[in-house]
Amino acid sequence: MTFLHHDARMSLAATTDASGAILSRHLWSPYGEPDVAPAASTPGYSGHLTDADTGLVYMGQRYYDPALGVFISADPVTARENPLSAFNRYRYANSNPYRFFGPDGRSAWPGSSKSNFIQADTYDSSRSTGQTSHASTSVGNAMVGQKGVVAVKEGGSVEKIGFVVATEGGDHKVELAANATTASTATTDSASAAVPKGAEAVIHGHIDGRTDGVVSPADAAPLKQGLPNGVVSTGRVGVTEIVGGRQQFRMLNGRMTSREIRLQQRSLDRQQTQPEFMKPEARP
Repeated sequence: MTFLHHDARMSLAATTDASGAILSRHLWSPYGEPDVAPAASTPGYSGHLTDADTGLVYMGQRYYDPALGVFISADPVTARENPLSAFNRYRYANSNPYRFFGPDGRSAWPGSSKSNFIQADTYDSSRSTGQTSHASTSVGNAMVGQKGVVAVKEGGSVEKIGFVVATEGGDHKVELAANATTASTATTDSASAAVPKGAEAVIHGHIDGRTDGVVSPADAAPLKQGLPNGVVSTGRVGVTEIVGGRQQFRMLNGRMTSREIRLQQRSLDRQQTQPEFMKPEARP
């Protein structure tokens, strides 16, 4: 058995055997050129596989050339959605891999560590449903800019829930849900509401100081309806999404604490295995 060890960008840093002895070490240039390339079947730069014949990195949506630092095809996310960073639809990580990264081969996202971005480790591409439900730039901007609609300060008694809907001008806004159902126990708070027509995302506010910050054991539930789920906690904003069948949590504003990172990883790993997101294993 070989164990894989990753750096903050999820690139392969080392491999060890079952006893902990180091089998290999790997260093990467900022744009992904390795000093020693791992085996073709082992995820390398940014957690992606590299084609042994071409040296291109397959990032889920497109192939990336680490020698040139660009993708070899255009970004499916158009400049209309993100006019500044997506105008050059071939560049990788906004030409700044220290600050940005590309988890799925589309537009760059901020953050280069698990304090900003986490994916489910229980994802299995052979069993994936392939679903994609992620917050667009405009939806994410609405979540951050209008977080106060659902924010709940310390001492509050119930969570708030709302929905992100499109405006007539093409932007998005957060609307507080009407007739929300809330519940509270000694350890957990929850809120739910009927999804209004035209909703593109859910956003809810955790009670500051009462819950596990931005982590919730059921935040993947709206994904079943094709809706990314935003969360507001202590002024920070994150969103649970699914891209190519793999669940992920992305901070739109602020960072996760070390405790939240551990809890969020466990939560994503558990929710990923739900039958709505993973097909049954094939029987021999």
